[in-house]
Amino acid sequence: MNRSYSKIRHIQESNQKLEERLLSEQSFGYGPGGGMGLSQASKVSKEMNDYYKENPHLVNQVMQIGALVIPVVGPFISAGIGLADAAIYAKEGKNTEAGVAAVFALLPGIGAVVGKIPGVKQLGQKGMQALATKFLTKAPLNAVEQSVITGINLNKELIKQETNSVIKNIASNAATKATDSTTKKIMGDIAKEGIEISAEEIAMNMASSNPVQRVVGTGIQSSWGAKSPVARGVNSLRPKA
Repeated sequence: MNRSYSKIRHIQESNQKLEERLLSEQSFGYGPGGGMGLSQASKVSKEMNDYYKENPHLVNQVMQIGALVIPVVGPFISAGIGLADAAIYAKEGKNTEAGVAAVFALLPGIGAVVGKIPGVKQLGQKGMQALATKFLTKAPLNAVEQSVITGINLNKELIKQETNSVIKNIASNAATKATDSTTKKIMGDIAKEGIEISAEEIAMNMASSNPVQRVVGTGIQSSWGAKSPVARGVNSLRPKA
């Protein structure tokens, strides 16, 4: 009981500090009508940049959650299921970053997560997309954004569970609407397995459903495009020579 109380108290104190910092930002110029000077802005910017150095465990946890959805990002993009920001990273071969962007895009629509992390609702869809970009580029985060990152870490198991459920539902709907057998098969598999599905399994399903596909070197080439997001997801899991 004492340990639980201590943990709750620590979270409450952290949230209080975040609220005080937010009010400070608003009064000095980060909010409407503010008037922060250049030196003050520089100090706040440095303070926020230090956030990444001071909280490497939070950064690592968020990246790990993003890595869990790597196998499904490519198929979702290819099937035309939103995730525009994730698509940009996927095209650049940045698979984990694509996963993080995908998770952040999904969180505002997950009620259980919004209830645990109020900042997600406060930021909304566009704000969470902006947070993904800022987080992945290590840009300064304001107090609300920092509270969201902290909340994701504190609720990572819930997020994994709820994200998995949402991904299964999206895939199930996509499978019923798919007009080609390859997409229908892959979406059906994702609907059953969720984030537990492997990139290799998806690639094998593509190969068995699409005779045009062939392995070229370490990449995969198919009608979905040379070195497609799915192929990159597979290749990112291959051991380095």
